[in-house]
Amino acid sequence: MMKPFDMTPYLVLACNHALDFFQRYDAGFALETPNPLSGVLAMKTRLYATHLKFFGAFKRFDIKRKMESINRGAVVLGGKGLARWVDYSAPGNILFGYISAARGLNRQVCWAAGGLLESLDLGRFQSQYREFWYDHPGDKAAVDFGWDLYLTWPDVLTLEQLRHALTGAVLEQFQPPPLVPDEPPVVYDGDLLAYPYSLDAFLNPDADMD
Repeated sequence: MMKPFDMTPYLVLACNHALDFFQRYDAGFALETPNPLSGVLAMKTRLYATHLKFFGAFKRFDIKRKMESINRGAVVLGGKGLARWVDYSAPGNILFGYISAARGLNRQVCWAAGGLLESLDLGRFQSQYREFWYDHPGDKAAVDFGWDLYLTWPDVLTLEQLRHALTGAVLEQFQPPPLVPDEPPVVYDGDLLAYPYSLDAFLNPDADMD
């Protein structure tokens, strides 16, 4: 049987794993900086530096790099009773927004960072997207969706919650894939224990060694 292209269950795995990872990671740093005044400044500086470390190109949580290869850049995200082909970058942008909100980063700074990373990938600024901080508007929409997803459900995210949030209006905002497949998008509704993508399928933990 061919593997499904629905990345919605995987996104739940990734969000919960990353949330736990950063909660433990940031708590460890807080214990190392007992001075409250210097600790606040050090924490803010470190937040942005480590966000780039773990979400930068080909880093641990840059899940789009491996996701790009599974179906010529087209993956599925689906809500209750509906599914849509989206660009392979959408799940990674949602994850970025979700964890950015969880770590207390500034939303505008994250928009700017997204535009900068996109520009570095392309080797140029996309002047037509200036009002979207030089990022594709569909990418920015995915980041904002992830951000609001965390604000709505700040604890453990469930598949039911994510499917509830992925309405047709939301899915239409995400960037479409470079080539839309001929077959209709299908939501994975099988046993989650049989879902073929493990957490490690798209993570890049070896990048931490760089």
